Amino acid sequence: MPDSIKKKRMLMYVQRLICRRNTLFEQIENEKLVELKQILLGEVKGMDLVIKEMIKEFDLPVNEFKGL
Repeated sequence: MPDSIKKKRMLMYVQRLICRRNTLFEQIENEKLVELKQILLGEVKGMDLVIKEMIKEFDLPVNEFKGL
């Protein structure tokens, strides 16, 4: 598989992770999930770490990612 295709797939994967991260943020604001707030915040922090590591490790352009 050519490198350009691999990089594009990595970009798309990180964008999906960011979308999932943003969904977790929305759940944090949900009054019905107040008791899960600390767990959700931990998940967001973990996803942030993975996203940032992937961007750095694979030399992905930060400007490609909205909502980060």
